[in-house]
Amino acid sequence: MDERNRRELMLDGLDCAICAAKVEKEINDLPGVTQAGHKEHEKNEENEENKGINKTRVVRLGIGAALFFTALLFKLPFEVELGIFLASYILVGGEVILKAVKNMLKGRVLDENFLMSAATIGAFAIKEFPEGVAVMLFYQVGELFQGIAVNRSKKSISALIDIRPDYANLKVGDEVRKVSPWEVS
Repeated sequence: MDERNRRELMLDGLDCAICAAKVEKEINDLPGVTQAGHKEHEKNEENEENKGINKTRVVRLGIGAALFFTALLFKLPFEVELGIFLASYILVGGEVILKAVKNMLKGRVLDENFLMSAATIGAFAIKEFPEGVAVMLFYQVGELFQGIAVNRSKKSISALIDIRPDYANLKVGDEVRKVSPWEVS
């Protein structure tokens, strides 16, 4: 490929392999594009340390859980209990509901955000407030742990990539050239 026509773009925050593959496919379908691909770039170490653990999310989950257990453990008037469960639900599941609505507007209906929203709103509809909040709380805690696990896996993979060779010796006929390892197939 002619280097003058080559473009390399960095998409910050695109850390989902499936999403990256979708973006790659869409770019390959554009007129004038002969080849598009993706690879993970080296990350800022300070940024990577905090990835997977969103402090705001942890605080929201903590406050939501505290409200949930308050309403669950103490005998409160119905209206107060309902208000506490609703506040807990919004803190814990508001992000999921918002994503579900945004995805529905884009035509992506049956994703996990929609299904979690439907299940938990259904629990509220049949007046099973604790179950609705608990399901959303457990889902969000699971997502948090998944983010942490994915981040640790990425760091391990990055550490392995750091030991890759910087060049390869390619023998063509009697000539040996230093080339990028990516050029050797």
